Amino acid sequence: MNKYYNAFQDAISWFNFKKDPVEVSEIQQFKLTKKFQEIFPVTANLIDQSTKTGVVFNEKSLILFTWEIGQEISGWMCQFDNPRIEIIEEHKILIDNIGGIIESFNGPEGIDVNGITYNYALTLNQNFMYVGSMCDAKMDWEDYYKDRCKSEGFLSMDLSDSVFFTQEANGARTFYDRKTKKITLFSHDHAFKFVDFIQGQPEYTMHNIKGVESFVDYVELTSKQWDTYFENKRRLSK
Repeated sequence: MNKYYNAFQDAISWFNFKKDPVEVSEIQQFKLTKKFQEIFPVTANLIDQSTKTGVVFNEKSLILFTWEIGQEISGWMCQFDNPRIEIIEEHKILIDNIGGIIESFNGPEGIDVNGITYNYALTLNQNFMYVGSMCDAKMDWEDYYKDRCKSEGFLSMDLSDSVFFTQEANGARTFYDRKTKKITLFSHDHAFKFVDFIQGQPEYTMHNIKGVESFVDYVELTSKQWDTYFENKRRLSK
């Protein structure tokens, strides 16, 4: 079996715990579109540095992007599929080129980027990020959020044109508005030091993420966190 897939399987032991058949192959040629490179230059550079491994599992098309620094292999398992709801152009370009992340391993836990301390990396504890078929137009915590607003005398945000494109293990959801492309984080319970409560909203509901305004900002920050983590590892290994 491919050593990069083995490293993934060792780190993510729950993946394919039923031992279903898996097809693994080395990807010799992989090319990002010019538009992707223009919109997501940090992400494009990170992907260019990776080893690509093709994985077919339960009729799903996946690519394992891995980075080998010293004795450690880190990576993203990305799923390619079609969105079930309307998404913005930048999001579609992203998932057409690299898919959406269903698992990440041996990456940053906390990292400083551009003078901001992200005590939790954006990929940490995520059930998925960006995956077309997993994105939602409605937030599963919406009733809770509206009840909080009503009981505390706040006007709830209009979420009717939103795309929820991440889901954290404890229920946090990151989403953008299709018209403005602005990013908002909903979290009812967290210890994030890199977010601010949105004025006019109940605390521990809607937040702004420091250093992020748009969907592109979010994607690029995620990649910058991993790139910085790798740079730090290379420097320490010298």
